[in-house]
Amino acid sequence: MDEFSEQEVNKKKEESSEDGDYRNFTKLSTKEVLDKTGFGFGSQQFINILFLLTGASFFLIGIVNGLKVIVGNLVYYFIERSKFVIDKRIISLSGIVFGFSFLLIAIAIFIKSIALFAFAIIISNISIVLYGESKKFFKLSSSKAFLTEKIIKYSLIITAISLFIAAYLMDAFPISGAPVLLNIFNNLFSLRIYGYLIVFEIAAISFIAAGYILSHVKNKSNQLKKQGNLKDETSDIHKEYLSGPLQLKDNFNFFIKNKILLLLIITNIVVSLVQIIGYSYFGIFIYQNFNNVMFGGFLNVAMVFLISVFSSLIGYFITKINARAYRKFPILIFGIIMIAFMPFIYYFKPDLIFVTIGTIIGVIGGSTVGVTNSLLAIELINYNLRQAYFSFTNLLSVPFFLVFAPILAYIAQAYGLSVLFLSLTAILVVLIIMLLTVSVIFKKELV
Repeated sequence: MDEFSEQEVNKKKEESSEDGDYRNFTKLSTKEVLDKTGFGFGSQQFINILFLLTGASFFLIGIVNGLKVIVGNLVYYFIERSKFVIDKRIISLSGIVFGFSFLLIAIAIFIKSIALFAFAIIISNISIVLYGESKKFFKLSSSKAFLTEKIIKYSLIITAISLFIAAYLMDAFPISGAPVLLNIFNNLFSLRIYGYLIVFEIAAISFIAAGYILSHVKNKSNQLKKQGNLKDETSDIHKEYLSGPLQLKDNFNFFIKNKILLLLIITNIVVSLVQIIGYSYFGIFIYQNFNNVMFGGFLNVAMVFLISVFSSLIGYFITKINARAYRKFPILIFGIIMIAFMPFIYYFKPDLIFVTIGTIIGVIGGSTVGVTNSLLAIELINYNLRQAYFSFTNLLSVPFFLVFAPILAYIAQAYGLSVLFLSLTAILVVLIIMLLTVSVIFKKELV
């Protein structure tokens, strides 16, 4: 009888666990769909264009985008150092704050406040770094996790549709507003409709709803501790911070002494700088130079980057396949050559078709470098030091961005976008020459 009763209890526990897992799967899947919708309507390319139209200079756009990366990297490092205190409430709240940042951007455009716009961009980046930690905190059974990954992969289509609708709305209802007459009970009312208000309201609602849903997902991760252990938790945090400088010094010495890893870190930082600064202006360049070509305005920007993003998926799979058959370091160099091709094409100011082709090649190159970098990190660094490697790279990029982001932003302001794109190409050419030289010198180590 007791044995039968125990079996009943175990069966109910399994059913309850499966039911809870299914509810978590539904909520996390809904969150992913809302996230992809929000990212489509809140495209960074559109934000940079609207920042310019609000009155920001090229220099300020570059500075704010560089500062955004610096703050984001510092927040990421803080998260890694204080992983005991980041919990579900903070992550879900960060999603809600991220949503409200789009409302702040809309208000900034409406009142033409450059300072508020810049502030909203920084706040959005801090919150998205925290919000991105959600993937580490919520676990599903293998079958449900597989389905969620499939949803994430194919939800890119939702982002594409959202991006297209957002571009259409902002072209149909420009930043100055479009007058619309309404007939209500035979009384005519005139009002102005602003496309960016509609677009950013949808983005805000999507992320706020996603953050709210996340707060109701049951956490199965062991990363969170019970509140009853608050004293022990505080002690652990204190120990983490006390040991921080020593760990940082040890990691610094380890990565600096290893020439291959040091080269990889420098490569990642330089490529990151070129991409961040480049993508701060690529959308603006298309908007300014091809405003009266093909679809015009925001739709041209949307179409160029939509085609490129879908092409990047091809690059991802090709890289993973080729990395097994060929050496990873040459593939890394080839990926950087593809990235360099993008600003080089933009420099010549060709027609929109060539710009689209250049963007496709650049985006595929970025995907190739990202995948190869991860594979090289797995191959060269043991599991215990891998997270330290990524944290160290982010931290080391801070002074690099502090120095070079303002210089590149000044080039954009003083000499124009064409000279900036040529400068970005030159930086990558120097990096490629350095990597080719190193690949010859350290041929045996790179086999």
